Amino acid sequence: MSTPSFEYILPAIRGIQAGREYYVSMCPVRFLPKLFPFESEDLPPELRAIRTLNKTRIPEIADYLVKNYTSYTCGAIAASIDADITFEAVGNEAEERKIGRLRVPMDAKFTINDGQHRRAAFEMALRENPQLGYETVALILYLDIGLENSQQKFADLNNFQVPLESSLSLLYNHRGDSAVVLKAVVKQVEVFRCLTEMERGSLNGRSPKLFALSAIDRATIALLSNIHRSKQAKPPRYRATKQEKQEELTQQIQQAVSYWNAVSSFIPDW
Repeated sequence: MSTPSFEYILPAIRGIQAGREYYVSMCPVRFLPKLFPFESEDLPPELRAIRTLNKTRIPEIADYLVKNYTSYTCGAIAASIDADITFEAVGNEAEERKIGRLRVPMDAKFTINDGQHRRAAFEMALRENPQLGYETVALILYLDIGLENSQQKFADLNNFQVPLESSLSLLYNHRGDSAVVLKAVVKQVEVFRCLTEMERGSLNGRSPKLFALSAIDRATIALLSNIHRSKQAKPPRYRATKQEKQEELTQQIQQAVSYWNAVSSFIPDW
């Protein structure tokens, strides 16, 4: 990734946004901490290019990366480069001029505009699974000189983000056990199957639905946690087999379905 001339050499695709060049490249995960050192958190907000890290989010993302090593998904990291860079195209034809190598001095300053928590989570995950270091993350690189431009990039990239509705997040989640149980319960309980809002986390006054998927999820988790809390605890460090996990999920689904069917039979308004 580097040469004796003290440069980073990155494979890159050149594009245009707002009349200015930018580049898309790939970076091995193990190089992220070196390429993107964090700013001091002692600096006042007006002197930083990004917000301070929310340290409660980092372990959650790192745990996701480690536990789902073969199936995780990670978005691109957007960053600004404060340096004189050189782009070497592979050829002179129209398409060839867009593909090439980006030569960046090693003393260049890289400032993350979007993706700081992903970068920190990868650094944490590498301690538990060093194999992640050989995977790659997409980089979107802008040429911006100065703090003001970096701050503006951060504001622009984060200004229009909309949090995913809680119900839709559950609907599209096929990884967590609780999400698997939830969707099986909704499918098998008739009143839920007909009257559940699958996208929004709350209902408005004109909604023809009675339940939000996220509300059913919270109630079902509480129900099952109360049932299984009374069961005999397993020995420390016990790991259930795949078959045992499947049998436990099937049992949880049956218990929840039986409970909600019984409840709905006593509430005619449902």
